[in-house]
Amino acid sequence: NINADFDYPGLVPNTFGLLRNDRTNQFKLSGFYAFPFGLSAGANFHYETGRPYSIRGCALEAGACGGGYSQEGYLVPRGTAGNLPGTAEMDLHLEYSARFGGVSITPIIDIFNLLNRQGVTSREELFNNQGTVAGNSPSYWENKAGNANAIATCTAAKVAAGFDPACSPNANFGKDIAYQLPRSVRIGARVSF
Repeated sequence: NINADFDYPGLVPNTFGLLRNDRTNQFKLSGFYAFPFGLSAGANFHYETGRPYSIRGCALEAGACGGGYSQEGYLVPRGTAGNLPGTAEMDLHLEYSARFGGVSITPIIDIFNLLNRQGVTSREELFNNQGTVAGNSPSYWENKAGNANAIATCTAAKVAAGFDPACSPNANFGKDIAYQLPRSVRIGARVSF
């Protein structure tokens, strides 16, 4: 629970903007139905627009780079580099109540992410992982020796277009790194007497 935003003035530029989990629209729908023969079924569905994307690198003050904050500077205003795709998920709940004398046994099945949609939830935002202010500049990496990711791929056109992944010293920049959890099933029972 610490925040280094004001430790160095170089961490302040470009920090005004959308927060990481700002989702413009969210839609949620829940329903439950009890059938007369003892089966109960419920479903939850939710859709969220994608969260904003930022581009980070070495903080603009040289002291911050060497002081352990080399990955905390925003190279463009926070949350302005686009949005991730939206995510949708549906969960299903089934239970059936059966009585045996004075005992009621209710088997339960929960299916999470019924549609098995594994949409993107995070993308690598770190453009500059070199710990130097010079590394923040896409033009610095244009065909630069020592940066295998940029050699022969970071062209003048890509430099002019901005923070193209081909011009980043971080080979993972711009790649999807986290996804929705895959479908899972939970089976249980409730016993009442």
